Amino acid sequence: MAMNSQQTEAMPELRVTLFPIVEPFVKGVTGDQWLLLRSGKPDDATLIVVADLAVEVVTSLTKAILAACTGMKTSVSEESIRSSLGDALSQSIAQALDLASQVEDDSVELCAAAISKEVAESVNSALSAPDAHC
Repeated sequence: MAMNSQQTEAMPELRVTLFPIVEPFVKGVTGDQWLLLRSGKPDDATLIVVADLAVEVVTSLTKAILAACTGMKTSVSEESIRSSLGDALSQSIAQALDLASQVEDDSVELCAAAISKEVAESVNSALSAPDAHC
């Protein structure tokens, strides 16, 4: 992600609960869809379900971060977002996938990193908008 000339600003620690967003996804995925996901070859219907979940998580996190950034006018980094979320994102994904004992699972971390990147881009876009009122 390209950063503009503005400096990044430290994010406050956020207390975000993502499990209520992730849980319905997990419950709604069929056995066949899980098999496709685990094989790395999801069909179009499964990809749509995963994309819907990703959009919902990114939207929820973006709203929470923008609500917490009162007065912030500089860009935020992926790292600051990951830091402010703590392990909430990874833990919610792992818990929903019944990997609670495997929070450090590579796929969970890759997913959390991808979501953090999207949230950073979304937050920075909102902060750079001419009518941004954080």
